[in-house]
Amino acid sequence: MKKYIYGILLSFILALISSFLNAHVLSFIETLTIGIMIAIIIRNTVGVKDLFIPGVTFTAKEILKWGIILLGFRLNYITLSQLGLPVLFMIVFIVISGQLLAFFIGKGFGVNKKLSLLMGVGSTVCGASAIAAIAPIMKSEERDTTLSIAVISLLESIGVIMFTFFAFIAPLSDTAFGIWTGTTLQGVAHAMAAAYARSPIAGEIGTLVKMARVTLLAPIALFYSFHFKGEHQGSGYQFKFPRYVLIFIFVGVIASLNSLYQFIPVALHFGEIEVNLLAQFSLLSKWFILMAIVAIGLQTDIKAFKNTALQALLTCSMVFISIIMISLGLLKIFRL
Repeated sequence: MKKYIYGILLSFILALISSFLNAHVLSFIETLTIGIMIAIIIRNTVGVKDLFIPGVTFTAKEILKWGIILLGFRLNYITLSQLGLPVLFMIVFIVISGQLLAFFIGKGFGVNKKLSLLMGVGSTVCGASAIAAIAPIMKSEERDTTLSIAVISLLESIGVIMFTFFAFIAPLSDTAFGIWTGTTLQGVAHAMAAAYARSPIAGEIGTLVKMARVTLLAPIALFYSFHFKGEHQGSGYQFKFPRYVLIFIFVGVIASLNSLYQFIPVALHFGEIEVNLLAQFSLLSKWFILMAIVAIGLQTDIKAFKNTALQALLTCSMVFISIIMISLGLLKIFRL
């Protein structure tokens, strides 16, 4: 374990710096975006010494898995029943069609299958966190994982600015705007920020819809696990179903049932101090995923992007625009 300490510590320090910059200097850029950009700059300027490499690799693979498992505490399948069939249909339709669009548009631009699908997952579920969860299942190359995260992070920042502007001019009800935002923007924080820019009602609905999209990460993980199992058959590769995906799904089910029946206390009291366990698990998940994404950035040679970066950006931008229009169209069809 000693050989991993230096790399883990480096990833943690860079994650801490990213969080500080987001909180005090670059609040308009998401922490994950700041973190991966700092890491890529370090990797491609001063480089990463051999001393740090084992720990960086461990963080990118193993700590990431724990971040995904703890992400399960943010799932709540009970919320799906509160949205109504039209909104539920919108969410499922956009998640599926968005990934299909990413595949076919990416194919048209000459983007490889796994990169296209990763951008599709990031666009339709929950941004960089979804990419980080699905990438190990696909066994995608580090450059594809990093590039998809970088492109999604850029579009997240653009999207929240766009929708904050739309909040003042869009001829939609507060309910419809919340649904539009929740079904369209990539990251949870971005969807919430844009929806609340309209009104508290839009914010609450946008958050609920967005979290419903996050719950679909579990079935998507299952689908891609079996899909890429078939791809590797006959190649000498022995498929093993990712254990962390099963634990992630199990945690999500427990968290969902607990929100309804409360058989596990979510708050612990230490004298006058109350600690919300779910909030702490969610915070720890964010930190683990942030550290893992920083570690992925520390492994990335930017020269690997030169032939695919523009095509990836064009693909993801077209998917984003398509999702915006599809969501608006469905709002009109269902008269929401």
